[in-house]
Amino acid sequence: MAKTASASWLAPGALRLLLAVAVFVSHVSYFNIGRPAVVVFFMLSGFWVTRLYETRPSPSVIAFLLDRFMRVWPLMAIVATAVAVACYELDLPARGSLASTLGLLGLGTRHGDVIGVIWSLDIEMQFYICIAGVLAVVRSVPAPYRLQLGLAALAIVTLAGTWLLGQGIFTVMAWAPSFAVGSMIWLYRWSPSRRLALVSLVAFVLLAALVFAIPQSRPLFVKPIDIWWSDTVFVGLTLVLAPFVAWNVNQPSSAMDRMLGDLSYPLYLVQGPIIYFCMTFVTTGALGKAVALLVTIVVTLALYSFVDRPLERARRRLRSPAMDRRHSLA
Repeated sequence: MAKTASASWLAPGALRLLLAVAVFVSHVSYFNIGRPAVVVFFMLSGFWVTRLYETRPSPSVIAFLLDRFMRVWPLMAIVATAVAVACYELDLPARGSLASTLGLLGLGTRHGDVIGVIWSLDIEMQFYICIAGVLAVVRSVPAPYRLQLGLAALAIVTLAGTWLLGQGIFTVMAWAPSFAVGSMIWLYRWSPSRRLALVSLVAFVLLAALVFAIPQSRPLFVKPIDIWWSDTVFVGLTLVLAPFVAWNVNQPSSAMDRMLGDLSYPLYLVQGPIIYFCMTFVTTGALGKAVALLVTIVVTLALYSFVDRPLERARRRLRSPAMDRRHSLA
């Protein structure tokens, strides 16, 4: 993670952008690869947010939550409002309620956000709110029993979250293993070898191919998908990538790589609505998807340059220089 070293073949920012691209591919194809990509995002978030919380210069939990809120909500609110206004002006049915979308927390359960992917930001915000309490409880357990009791508690929390997910209630508990693995990568300073990282990546690809090859499990990767427990399967499947993720977050990140990572958020937000508009007003099929890709790239770069960067500068003025130096990827 040293800023002066040359970036590896897949540095942290590049991985985040690649995951956002996987979500785009999922939107324009029949392959449900976007959901697993989001689950890997959760694992990365577990690492970066735990690192951010543990190394914050101010002990204030409120300041930490405000910093996280300012990173996630303003850009989302701007995009959601723009999409809602565009749907109104173009006389298109909105895919959800703007007011509900701006409320964010609980949106995964309410459904119907105007962008279409904000359920994941709801889960992220729940994690931010829980991280302080979770780490406090972990620290209170005697070290010899910390791992065993932590795993037992994680299993109980995950089972409860999975049950709630079956009832249509989206909570961070259903994705707790992904966040927990990311957190443990930071807490235990895990830095696996490149060989182990490649082994885990190959194992994930082979396992995913096996799941796709079996007719009974293939619907997990083919849209439309209405299997409520699919996310639980993806959590288990992507845990195979833990060594790869741990290796990735320990790689050096150049200024260019950090920019690629920053591009992932506006790309994630705008791609769904742009695909929707292009398929409605331009054309369908391969040409429509190609146009959607081109427009998505242009809008992402514009949003990054003229909206996201000014918002980030404002956010960083609200926090200390020490925090800003430590968390350029956060």
